[in-house]
Amino acid sequence: MQRFHDQLSFWYNHGIVLNVLYIQLSYDFSEAQQYLFIQIKWQFALVAQKFNEQSFPAVYSDRVVVFLIHNRALVKNAIRNKILFHPGIMDLLIKAPKTAAAAAPGQFLSLYCGDKSRLLPRPISICDTDKFTGAIRLVYRVGGAGTEEFSKLGPGETIRIQGPLGNGFPLDPGFSSVMIVGGGIGIPPLLYLAKSLHIKKTLVMGYPSVTYLDEELAQHGDLYIATEDGSRGTKGNVINAIEENGLTADAIMACGPIPMLRALKQYGEAHNMRVIISMEERMACGIGACLACVCKSTEKDAYLNIHKKRVCLEGPVFDAREVEL
Repeated sequence: MQRFHDQLSFWYNHGIVLNVLYIQLSYDFSEAQQYLFIQIKWQFALVAQKFNEQSFPAVYSDRVVVFLIHNRALVKNAIRNKILFHPGIMDLLIKAPKTAAAAAPGQFLSLYCGDKSRLLPRPISICDTDKFTGAIRLVYRVGGAGTEEFSKLGPGETIRIQGPLGNGFPLDPGFSSVMIVGGGIGIPPLLYLAKSLHIKKTLVMGYPSVTYLDEELAQHGDLYIATEDGSRGTKGNVINAIEENGLTADAIMACGPIPMLRALKQYGEAHNMRVIISMEERMACGIGACLACVCKSTEKDAYLNIHKKRVCLEGPVFDAREVEL
């Protein structure tokens, strides 16, 4: 632990203190974890020093309370009025007033596991916020031990989070109509986007079969659905739905798997539409220090001086022209 305090003293004495990135170190993190966080903050300090940056968007770290009974599988009323649980998709509501107030559509949170053998946080996009109550809604897929742990959280339990992180969608985009397109687990953050944009919106969502969040999305624009098995809407993918219904707009904003984003980028180029995408990548630190989530870019990055961009920091939202898919 002495090494931990010596490092903090070094920072203070040399004036390298980031008032923009706050990672709360407390008794429930091991010394090894605390030391790793210091290294991450040190890397971030070097980035800030290199560009002479004075501020970054506010990032908060806190232990927040899971409240209500809102960590549940998303339900869907299907044929014969039976309730079906969508496989592996969970709906979590937490209370974090500072984070909720600062969050923008397209940003994400890093959630830390209670099991300290799982050191790295899990990034989960923000589905919605209530700035009045301080609530943040996270809709996520259970895909491993970390998210499995989150799925078992109950009312009154706590979880450590960090965020909001990343760059979100532009809310004053400079065009009068937009097509919001989502696929798979890229759909949840588009609910917050649809609620926040005050221009003409057309929504196109693609699912393998069972739909979710569709009733809420339909409240914020004309909704079109594509399913791979044809059980609802257009049979096929989102491009099939767009073409079948003759949809058009000034621009496309999208989140989903890379093949879908690649197809939308090509569609936008062919139809003279600007395309803004939110990318899904595996992440580690979530703040741009470890370079685990870089994607290929069309221009050289100012910091790395290579054709790469960090999805967690420069993204996850990019103009599609900035990145190679």
